[in-house]
Amino acid sequence: MVIPITPKEFDDALHGIGDLKAPGADGYSSKIFKSCWHIVKDDVVDAVKEFFEQDRLFIPFNQTVVTLVSKSEQATSVKDYRRIVGCTAFCKIISKALTVIMGKVLPSIVNLSQDAFIPGQVIHNHIMLAYELIKGYNRKWGYP
Repeated sequence: MVIPITPKEFDDALHGIGDLKAPGADGYSSKIFKSCWHIVKDDVVDAVKEFFEQDRLFIPFNQTVVTLVSKSEQATSVKDYRRIVGCTAFCKIISKALTVIMGKVLPSIVNLSQDAFIPGQVIHNHIMLAYELIKGYNRKWGYP
């Protein structure tokens, strides 16, 4: 990254993470960080900045917990379970910050016709448009 991440981007990243997201291996959810942000902000910012500036991440921040929850009472195989992956709040903040930064760059890289990558666009509208166009090609046109 060429431009350093700003404090506002840190705040946006943290507040963009849902309070009810599964806690990671550290047991902390983003709600704890949000409620104690005035206390832990400097330490979190330093840790995340180290990742962006020096390409290093403290190993425990990169740990993930995978929990399997059965979909029914008669779960007998792996396909009968739903997985819940809990990343640490630091990884979530880094991921969200990258998303915010990429969101600023993508409009200059991605063409407007590629709606899957443009915020506010609904890809389903374009699927329906393509469907209607293809359906229209199969109609017999009455030319004089």
